[in-house]
Amino acid sequence: MSSNSAQLYTTMPERLIVNDDPLSSNSGSSKDNIDYNNAKRKSNDINSPKIKTESLTIRVSDEARIVSALRDAAKRNTTGSVYSVKVDVSKTGALGIGVKDLADNILTVSMLKRTNGVAGAGETAGIRLGDVVFGINFEPTREGSKTLLHILKKENSKKRKYLHIQCWRCHQLCSDSIPGIHFPKAEDMFVQSYSLYRTRVFSDWERWNFIEILLTHMMDEIKSKSATVSDGVESKKIDVYNTSNKFLMNIDLEGNILQAKGLRTALCVRIVHTKSQADIVVYVLRVEDIETGLQWVVHRRYRDFNALHDELSDMSQFIKDITFPKKKIVNIRQTAKLIESRIVALEQYIRRVLHILTLYATMDPQASRSLRHVQNFLGVDKYIDCVHPPPVDDQRFIELMAYKYLNDFSSPACQQCVRFVINVDLDEIVTANISQTGQSNYRNEEIHGYTPVLRHISHALSEVEQFVIQQHYQHMSH
Repeated sequence: MSSNSAQLYTTMPERLIVNDDPLSSNSGSSKDNIDYNNAKRKSNDINSPKIKTESLTIRVSDEARIVSALRDAAKRNTTGSVYSVKVDVSKTGALGIGVKDLADNILTVSMLKRTNGVAGAGETAGIRLGDVVFGINFEPTREGSKTLLHILKKENSKKRKYLHIQCWRCHQLCSDSIPGIHFPKAEDMFVQSYSLYRTRVFSDWERWNFIEILLTHMMDEIKSKSATVSDGVESKKIDVYNTSNKFLMNIDLEGNILQAKGLRTALCVRIVHTKSQADIVVYVLRVEDIETGLQWVVHRRYRDFNALHDELSDMSQFIKDITFPKKKIVNIRQTAKLIESRIVALEQYIRRVLHILTLYATMDPQASRSLRHVQNFLGVDKYIDCVHPPPVDDQRFIELMAYKYLNDFSSPACQQCVRFVINVDLDEIVTANISQTGQSNYRNEEIHGYTPVLRHISHALSEVEQFVIQQHYQHMSH
């Protein structure tokens, strides 16, 4: 075996065909565990500083079992644990493990390096054969062994004493106790990343974005323990590694899937007014990202909306039932009223499209691609890094909850308002009020302008308020 310049020990493909350790070369064994565990049971103490065996490597058959284990975990047929372990590399500058890129971009521990019978740093820390490595210093191993090697070189140049390795271990392949910090709630999230990739809901880029989000959640949970370790990860708080840690953060799985895809979960779009340019009407859209509070304005023509609808119809089946407001030919006297009706219709169209596509984007790649196309239409990527958005503070979280309950297109309160906007003709209310009084005296406050309209709106808002309160009580009672 040889090591590279970063002291990352690697194994040649032909070396993986047989196991170097005579104690674990039990080729006829019917046990479920990888042969490393057989070696442990046949030796007195596998974690002892002095071990009278050579380096351990996995076999080709074991590689296939590791890939199958992840697939079975997605089907709930196997179980596993996610952990983060601190490895002391101060003596040799090496992890003392070999890794190999398997199918589906899975990086696994393929060798435990032992020098003169002494276990390497990784093995001493608790890393075992068959463990799937997905993070180092809480950075995702996007390019497998290349990423691991790159980070090792970088950390060695800084003379770091410790490295933090994040792994997933299948219980059916290795029964050893989980080392370092255990993250129970992260297990399902890691397996989901693989499952969504296998079913092509995720691209490889989206999958590793998802794992990066997982690593961020793990880091945030560790930070909450407030114990600082100066080495290994710069400007980050690392919990004491000899204690068990509960991963208590409530992970929003759907929100994380959308973030991994570079999509926003709560966009509020309103057409606030129009601008006339020669004979062209330009609609001014105010877009707000509720989670960050960022707002911006985009200008779109009717034909831009029409082109968007045609493109979405070709991209996805989810908007086939959404009616697009048709173009009408009217005389000049009816132009103002047509523009007002279009403002309402186009706003309702874009809000409904956002709602439907967001609903299906977590499970269907067509919907996610279509939603990204709509976000580009709204200029989202110009203002927000959708994969690495700013954190949501307590105030923004409250506003987000309020938006989803009161203002989101699917919320009961919003639907009440939509029915009011669609079904009420304000001009008819004014006309009817004047007809009933038989006069049009602008000095009469009772019928002045849109006074009756404002009263009608006030009454409608009162109904909406009562409706929201009733819905709130019903929700709380459940």
